Amino acid sequence: MPVSFPPSILVSTSRVVLEPSRETAGRAPRLQAGRVLTAEVLRVLSERSAELLIDGRKMTAKTFLPLAAGQRLLLRVEQGGARQMLTFLGEADSSADVPRALVRQLQTHAAAQKMLTRIIADTAGGHAALLKDTVAAGSLQSEIPAPDMLGRLIRNSGLLWEAKLAALADQNRAPSPAVVERFVSSDLKGVLLHMLSGGETGAFEAAAGPLKAVLNGLEQQQMANHLLMDTMGRCILPVPVHWGGTISFGQMLIDFGKDQAEERSKEERVFTVSFLLSLSRVGDLRADVSVLNNGVTGMFGVAEEWVRQEVTAQLPELRRRLQAHGFTVYDIGCKVLPPESLSEATLFSQAAVPSGDRLLNLVI
Repeated sequence: MPVSFPPSILVSTSRVVLEPSRETAGRAPRLQAGRVLTAEVLRVLSERSAELLIDGRKMTAKTFLPLAAGQRLLLRVEQGGARQMLTFLGEADSSADVPRALVRQLQTHAAAQKMLTRIIADTAGGHAALLKDTVAAGSLQSEIPAPDMLGRLIRNSGLLWEAKLAALADQNRAPSPAVVERFVSSDLKGVLLHMLSGGETGAFEAAAGPLKAVLNGLEQQQMANHLLMDTMGRCILPVPVHWGGTISFGQMLIDFGKDQAEERSKEERVFTVSFLLSLSRVGDLRADVSVLNNGVTGMFGVAEEWVRQEVTAQLPELRRRLQAHGFTVYDIGCKVLPPESLSEATLFSQAAVPSGDRLLNLVI
């Protein structure tokens, strides 16, 4: 199916480019790269620009962020000089509000994922098939090993769309139509933008609003991951599951041990992975795994005792497979957990709370 770039592509959801206002032309504050600052939105000028107050001076900001007057933004300076560029890190009402803002962004994305499953099931047409194929290409499938699962999750999810687009634009020559088609059709965000710019009729028109909501949810997750990686060395990824012709979504939280960086070398840091899936036969399944070098410790959590027994029966085989891949398995088990511990909200809260403040730790 031939595809082309949308006429208006969101190059970077979290970038803010500053220009001095007429009143402060030539007297703009010199911002040092790497500095984190707070800016107040004085007024919204258009869909792509707003007037900010930074260091007591008014600045015009060009951005794709949906801003509102009165907001206080946390920004990091990426580039100083004449064309000052910043990255949005979150709202800056108070440090205590940052985790709540992160959780809201992740909840928005989770709601958008559920909407995406309905769009795939209900919308007809070639673009809908392309959307389903793109999501399915990065999904888990029953009884099919997926050694490149993490790579596919990141590549197909839309989270790297801007970076991939920038790399394509940096090439010395224009890409061929076939290259553009593969580029767009292999990325969830690319497909969503293409569908919204292409304009189908009938059922697609009814899905245009939900598609925009899905795109907004994806951008909320991109911004949340920017802040999580910058401040805590974490990211949270959607995990599509393709089973029986239907697609559902789980979540995966990866903690790279950034809070241990000062006292431990990279080789000595403990990496943790937590994921939450809702499976057709066993229901909600959670796993928390810690990895230090080649040593693995982990705990599965399920909702019912009979599921715990079935998972426990499979743990020797899991241990054998991990050992075959060169891991040393120190301890791994399964326990029944209360419903709140198996909810997306708990995983989102775990992502947003600093390591020292966590109350939930299933890994032993």
